[in-house]
Formats: sequence, structure tokens, C-alpha cells
Amino acid sequence: MKDDPTKPPTKEEIAVYERAVEALSTELPLEGPLAALPCRSCKGTGRATAWILNLNAPTPPPDPRIKISTKRGLCVLHFAQPYEIDLDRVNNETELLSWAYHLAGKPWMDCSRLKHVIRAIAEAKGLKYRIAC
Repeated sequence: MKDDPTKPPTKEEIAVYERAVEALSTELPLEGPLAALPCRSCKGTGRATAWILNLNAPTPPPDPRIKISTKRGLCVLHFAQPYEIDLDRVNNETELLSWAYHLAGKPWMDCSRLKHVIRAIAEAKGLKYRIAC
């Protein structure tokens, strides 16, 4: 089934996505108070990092581990294990923010993944969003 969000992405899809994002970004250590922010993307350094995207480059592709089926009203995240979000429970920006807070507490969620989840759901639902980092 083409519109099946429960089907996890292939290793090849993930590899293509990761290469595209890496080609568009540069990792920089954060300084000052921002460096103390908890972030699971610190890669063992204990310091938060920022990803600076090349503004002249195209937008990074959607993360293939985030599957959305508007027909079924479902968003399935394929990170540690499949995690389903009923899109009928995300009707406005406030509800999307509530889901973002909920997902931020999951051990398999990090800042980069959360940005992609917010973008995917907001675009699927036609919600306004802006991600600053």
C-alpha cells in the first residue's frame, strides 16, 4: 500500500536523507548560556550544538522516518520503535505545541528530530510554524 505510514523507511532512504542534511549544514558548538541547554544531539560531548543551514541551498528533504497519511489521519514516527500520532488530535498550533512538549520527553527524541516532526505535521495540517534553530 502506497499510503501506509506504518511501513518503516528503508536503510537506503535514511542514508540518502542523512547525506542531504549533512551536505546542507555545518555543526557549530554553542557558546554561553545556550551551551547549557539539554540536547540529546550533543553526540557525547555534553555540549549542545547548532546546525547552521546554508541558506542558498535547497530545503532539506523530509525525514523518511516520519510517515504521514492524511487519508488515514495518522503520523507514524519510526525512530526507536513505531510511535503513532492521531492527526485528528492536532487541529491548531496550540495542540501541535502540546504534542511537541510531549514528544520532547521521549528518550529517542532529539532537537533535530523534533523540528522535522513539527514541520511534517504542520505542513500536513496546514498550520503556521517557524523553527528558529
